Amino acid sequence: MLRHAWWLGILVACSGDTDTDNDTADADADADTDADSDADADADTDADSDADTDCTALITTVTPADLSVDVALNQPIVVAFDQAITDTDPHGVTVSNATGSLALASDGLSMTWTPSTPYDRNTTYDVTATVCDDSLGSSFVTSNTVNPADVAGNTYAVPWVDTRVTINEPPNGAALFFTPALFPIDYVMLQVLSIDPLTGDAPAAATVGLDDGFGQPVPDCTVVIRETGSFAQNPLFTFAGDLQIVIAPGQFADVEDFALEGTFSSDGSALTAVHMTGMVATEQFIDVPGPLPANCNSIFVAAFNPTCVPCTISNSGQCMLVDFTATQADLYPFVDIDTTCPP
Repeated sequence: MLRHAWWLGILVACSGDTDTDNDTADADADADTDADSDADADADTDADSDADTDCTALITTVTPADLSVDVALNQPIVVAFDQAITDTDPHGVTVSNATGSLALASDGLSMTWTPSTPYDRNTTYDVTATVCDDSLGSSFVTSNTVNPADVAGNTYAVPWVDTRVTINEPPNGAALFFTPALFPIDYVMLQVLSIDPLTGDAPAAATVGLDDGFGQPVPDCTVVIRETGSFAQNPLFTFAGDLQIVIAPGQFADVEDFALEGTFSSDGSALTAVHMTGMVATEQFIDVPGPLPANCNSIFVAAFNPTCVPCTISNSGQCMLVDFTATQADLYPFVDIDTTCPP
């Protein structure tokens, strides 16, 4: 209305220049209309853009929980969200006096920060987790040293098909490794045979096993490996070697560069924050002729979306990377791998 009143005033004051003024007024009106349209378009674009990029996720949990004690020296920080985010959404984890790497879960519902080197013993660490506009702070205290006598001779085992076990690699690995017909495994087992208190050298035996029907693991003596682990960073324990796993009666698959690490609880009653990695040779799964490096030589294995790398020992040529984590391996005081399966 103001624009039209102004236009009528110009007509009255300058009636002798009607045509010129009309043209000018029309041009002004067009300019105003164009400006309004542009402004509306900009507003719409901005609104749409803002709506598309809104990040509203909230942090639901941080593990370890705030004020946790006796935390493993290799414990990752896991932060869960109430809704999925993408790589482009703001998210992060910082840990005081520590460095690490951050990975967003494939479903976007959590992120995991993994320390680059073990934490210091008996030390408080502060954690700040952020996602979108939300943040949460917490702290934890790491484990102190463990008396080697509380660990030496003990056998620890992780129940295999259990909620405490997570298969990180291959991405679809649960359908493969948690299928008894393909991998008849109930436990992954480790016995620390002895510990040198000066060097930290810790000869150990590792194998897989089945359940005896009463909740006790029975070691598979056909696939036992014996290597010297390290307890030099007490209470952190590391162990590495090459082993085999049973995939069918009389059939085995090589696991090259197998590595296990975890932190013993202060009383030696459990091995916590267990992390296992290795490369499974796929020669037993080859189901088509000719090399298929992208599929680890196997259409069957390809279904699990594996990462394939050259084997270092096996004749198959291709190995599938495996990466497992378990929150805890329990102590089984009446199980002795070394006695059951003598060298």
